[in-house]
Amino acid sequence: WWSIFWNNVGIKLPDTAADFVQDFLHDALDRKQISVASLLPLLYNKRSEMYHARLNDMIDVMFDGDISYVSLLGHLFWIIIKEHPKLITLDQLEHIFTSLKNYTDAGHEFHMIFQGLTFIANINPNLFHKYRSILLHFVIEKHNLSAYNCLQQYLVASTIVNGEQTANESLVILINLLKDQSGITNDIRTQIFHTCQLIGIINKQALQTKRSDLIKYNSYNQCRTLIDFIDGNKLTEENQILINQTKEEILQIEKRVGKTEKNLQNVKIIVKQHELKVTNLNEQINVVDTHLNDVNQQIEIQRKEIERIDAKTLSYVPSEWGNEVSKLLNIKSDNDWRLLGKRFGYSTSELKHWALQSDPSMYLLNEWFMTHKADEATYGLVKILEEIGRQDVVNIIRNAVITAGELIPDDMNIEIKRLPPVFLSYQWGCQKAVLNLKKHLESAGYLCWMDTGQIGGGNKLFAKIDAGIHGAKVIICCMNIDYAQSDNCLRKVYLCISTGKSLIPLQTEKQTWPPEGALGPIMREYLFIRFYDKKTNSDNYWPVDKFIEFLGQIHYYVAPDPDMITKEYYNWFSTKY
Repeated sequence: WWSIFWNNVGIKLPDTAADFVQDFLHDALDRKQISVASLLPLLYNKRSEMYHARLNDMIDVMFDGDISYVSLLGHLFWIIIKEHPKLITLDQLEHIFTSLKNYTDAGHEFHMIFQGLTFIANINPNLFHKYRSILLHFVIEKHNLSAYNCLQQYLVASTIVNGEQTANESLVILINLLKDQSGITNDIRTQIFHTCQLIGIINKQALQTKRSDLIKYNSYNQCRTLIDFIDGNKLTEENQILINQTKEEILQIEKRVGKTEKNLQNVKIIVKQHELKVTNLNEQINVVDTHLNDVNQQIEIQRKEIERIDAKTLSYVPSEWGNEVSKLLNIKSDNDWRLLGKRFGYSTSELKHWALQSDPSMYLLNEWFMTHKADEATYGLVKILEEIGRQDVVNIIRNAVITAGELIPDDMNIEIKRLPPVFLSYQWGCQKAVLNLKKHLESAGYLCWMDTGQIGGGNKLFAKIDAGIHGAKVIICCMNIDYAQSDNCLRKVYLCISTGKSLIPLQTEKQTWPPEGALGPIMREYLFIRFYDKKTNSDNYWPVDKFIEFLGQIHYYVAPDPDMITKEYYNWFSTKY
């Protein structure tokens, strides 16, 4: 009750709670009352110097217990390092990476740790040379996107600081990652191409020397854009926007990079020049102001252009065969894109919606690739095309894949079907209630995925959950009191965050908000729905008006399937939305 009380005080009266920060730090770090840790991020800006004084102790405790310590204190670590990355000493950095190396099972729990390390890599990349192998381990073995983001910042910042030789070394590392097909997810592969582009903007000559290595992955749209950039080809509007955004990203990284002796010497030279040529100062400022105005105008133009173009329409389908396949499947026949969509499991209403588009096949293919890993999406597409007798299309895809130096496996242990757009995350204690919620959501037009214990455990279970989250448009966190204390629930939330999925928290019973534990700092950023009603004895534990509110929130992310809506919910969609 003590930690619950102070969590409430911290939210409602932070200035009052701030007077006891030293006590909270003592309880969390010295007495190992780890539940207090969820309160600490709320008060950091009130008494930051006290946190800085205990930073070494915090790092020790973070890796001293079980994985929950990492989760609970990781968010606090991220907050401190985001504001003050130079606080970390060499000994502390060594301690962090040594501890990371010793954890064999954890992955997503380190999300906030890697996010914090990213800020350090930005300002002083040379500190990370000796830890590169540990980052690569988490990228290849754990498929950890946060670890890759840290690796990316290190490689790019190192290139800015150290020049052409480092650019070449960084590109070799990235290309070797591309070659490791078993250890690279589609998300990480996309980021690798982006990192190559960042390095190429800093040192295009180094990128040009790697063209022959990169051309092998030309079936990926991002790589095709990279090759066009290397060759100096005229880019499409969409790709030119992306290149401009990448250049702006480099400018931001350059501002954050720590100064080496070479940088400092350059600064001294610039300062000397300014001292000798004071009369040019106003002119230089005017040039900079004009440049900034031009940049702001360009950003505004790009923002409007991005809104105008549905970037996702062509983002996920491999460019080397996408357009040609789409044209063939658009030709009306008994086994055109409509039959393909039906075999994938898409609804009649979805097919009708895509039929109204100028390129319905591309909409279908993009939806399929967007909600599946690239290799699984390609395998599933080819299998269904063969089953419906479209060998002409299969040949185009297979030839393009072979040209890219890859192969489509003969067999993969996956279900070839569309994935439900709604993922229900819950703690096992409320399974019966969530099953009832699932029934009503599907009656209202929303197909749901939830683990009911029928798919085994261990890696098989996690693989199914991973697929379910990747394929969903929105994640529903059905939060009872035990949810925030469950490692499995915590893992799902971290995976949702790392994959950029939208979350809707439901309070399924009375509890404090944000919840205690590692989820507290995360969930405080979301608006929850109070989804319980103790006044009735109905099987539906929620108030009727809250369910309609809930449906409206889901509709913000995904439209319901009219074909699924039953008589009970027939009017909710048509009359209110």
